[in-house]
Amino acid sequence: SYQASANKGVSALESAISIIRDIVRTILIDTKTCLSINSTFELSRIDEDVNRMLKQQANNSIKLFEDLFIRAQQEGDLSAEKDPCLLAYFVVTNFASLWNADLLFNDKKRLYKLTDFLINIIRA
Repeated sequence: SYQASANKGVSALESAISIIRDIVRTILIDTKTCLSINSTFELSRIDEDVNRMLKQQANNSIKLFEDLFIRAQQEGDLSAEKDPCLLAYFVVTNFASLWNADLLFNDKKRLYKLTDFLINIIRA
């Protein structure tokens, strides 16, 4: 779970980064695409119940990251100029991009570079 990953960090920012890295490890280990990702692209436009459930799950993830980013700002680890909510939304929506990159290119090195790029955007 994201919360278990979040508890690994010594700071709020490191907790957020830990979640991202754990998700990437899951992408590389699990040969099946995430059910949420598949459902988002295949069902969310045609099934209101699925859409509502996936949106709630995404909102929960966004809220977790937003809370971590707010704490990171309070701890001085994240620029005060960053919008914690927008940054959280950006991170969560990028998970689908990471899954997509792995499926299309099957390039572990490239996936790690994309992950580092995402983390560098957060830290910038």
